[in-house]
Amino acid sequence: MAEAPPPPTASVTLGRRSQLPIGRKIRNQLWQGVNRWLFPLTGRLHGLRRGLLRAFGAEVGAGVRLSSRCRIEHPDKLRIGANSSIGAGCYLQGLDRIEIGQNVCLSDEVAVLTGSHDLTSPSFALYTRPVVLGDGVWLAYRAIVLPGVTLGRGAVAGAGAVLRDSFADGAIVSGNPARQGGCRVIAPAPDEGAA
Repeated sequence: MAEAPPPPTASVTLGRRSQLPIGRKIRNQLWQGVNRWLFPLTGRLHGLRRGLLRAFGAEVGAGVRLSSRCRIEHPDKLRIGANSSIGAGCYLQGLDRIEIGQNVCLSDEVAVLTGSHDLTSPSFALYTRPVVLGDGVWLAYRAIVLPGVTLGRGAVAGAGAVLRDSFADGAIVSGNPARQGGCRVIAPAPDEGAA
């Protein structure tokens, strides 16, 4: 039997005015312009993109590589660990917290979603839940991570997988909805001192 989803962390009814303060609305609009128009002009300057994200409130570790063609909403809710990579066409919907660990690889066109709509609500009220991707996670081409998902350290999602449930360390998942098909066994690093 499936576990009940965690309670939503926010609820907004469609058609109502946003509850965001005016300063945050302006900041979000400025960020959208930077992400849409400036990011594509930065070529291979990953450091510049890291700096732009940090200027808008994101926590971005050293060595993070961000495609000039990724789309990020609400960077103030984003944390990316060192040496992670965000591919071309990726979409990070920061309506709630997104935590990406160290050495994580998001292949091209991966979507990480933190918000959806309540199908039992006559007004399709918005709800949000955080997403956590542990260290060493790899999401292959066009994988989709839905709100509330946590992937354990070293987990792998195959191309086109739709993750609506959380998975433990080392899980190898694929399909729609994603199901675990195996467990990753990581070989120990070679001993540098060996002759």
